[in-house]
Amino acid sequence: MARRLFDTNAILADCTDISNVLISSKTLDELENIKSSSHKDNDIKYKARVAVRAIREQKPEIVIVQKSDYDKIEELGLEITNDNLIIASAWRYSQENSIVFVTQDVLCSLIAKTYFGLDVEELKLKNDDVYKGYRVVQPTDEELSQVYSKDNCENIFGCLVNEYVIINDSDGNFCDVVKWTGEKYATLNTKPFKSRAFSNVKPLDEIQRCAFDSIVTNDITVLYGRSGSGKTTIPLSYIMSNVESQKYKKCVIIYDFETLKGAKTLGFTPGTLNEKIITQGAIGNILSSKFGDMSEVERLMASGMIEIIPTANIRGYEISSDEICFVTEGQNLDTYTLKTIIQRCKAGAKIIIEGDIIEQHDNNREVGLLKMIDIFKGYKSFGCVKLKNNYRSEIGELADML
Repeated sequence: MARRLFDTNAILADCTDISNVLISSKTLDELENIKSSSHKDNDIKYKARVAVRAIREQKPEIVIVQKSDYDKIEELGLEITNDNLIIASAWRYSQENSIVFVTQDVLCSLIAKTYFGLDVEELKLKNDDVYKGYRVVQPTDEELSQVYSKDNCENIFGCLVNEYVIINDSDGNFCDVVKWTGEKYATLNTKPFKSRAFSNVKPLDEIQRCAFDSIVTNDITVLYGRSGSGKTTIPLSYIMSNVESQKYKKCVIIYDFETLKGAKTLGFTPGTLNEKIITQGAIGNILSSKFGDMSEVERLMASGMIEIIPTANIRGYEISSDEICFVTEGQNLDTYTLKTIIQRCKAGAKIIIEGDIIEQHDNNREVGLLKMIDIFKGYKSFGCVKLKNNYRSEIGELADML
């Protein structure tokens, strides 16, 4: 079976399981240089520290660069560069062993194939590329002391503003979670949300703690995740806590009845607008399942504590500075509709958007939420959290496997 030799960018991208891979000695030099470079950003420097630690702990086999590797590069008329030395050492090793060269670099892939005749694998990462809003780290004692020092102003984990850091110990057990504010690593606001409607709602895991903090401290929060992860219950419990206490006048719930462009009306079926809103489409079922029954939803609407608006009617509507805007099923909104909703909110309004952008979006539609997350991440008033665990039922867990 062929061994895999990782180049430097592949190691930086994924060093979770490298005990059986090969690494060129030139990669070790590059990692050390990245760690101490004043020209590299904090994110890549942190990845280099993680990679060095993984190499030290997992002990992959090191292929030492030799003089013959330099000679081979000159023979082929190529420049003496670190990338070419890594490829040349891989080629030399391949003369007596079956290997595959693993890289994320297009040029390295081309040189390895064309000049050296190596089998090449382009590394495919296990996780999707959508911003999660947090990263999980296993810091050294030195890094941990920096996080909790009074002058913890160095962004040692390379975080974006409002990105959370879940701190695990060396055995992978959860220790703490903090947030990079742009100036320091701060503790979180994770007090329970108390309301008549939901009683006392507390975060059930470290990722939900991030969600609680983001909703409280940011003007705009996106929560996405699979069914049963709390992406609807957490916002609604916060909303009812603040509407009941009159911190906010009411909550405007926006749901996707039709997309904004080419939108249709709700039709001419009998009943008032509110009756049609809660009996047609999914929003009535969603809210009644959270509040206990449909009569409670109707009471909240009649009292003016919540107002439900389909996306078809959002143009021309205005959400004031003392209101909360809650957008459900956000995975089905295109960029134009999402942009319109945000533009209808005055400064001071709280915006919370939930959805399942990984599993449940309509594949025939543009997913505006993906673009929004990519553009808004790192903005001082924006938070995003990918919720993970399913707290609904074991059957729900099985359904996630389908």
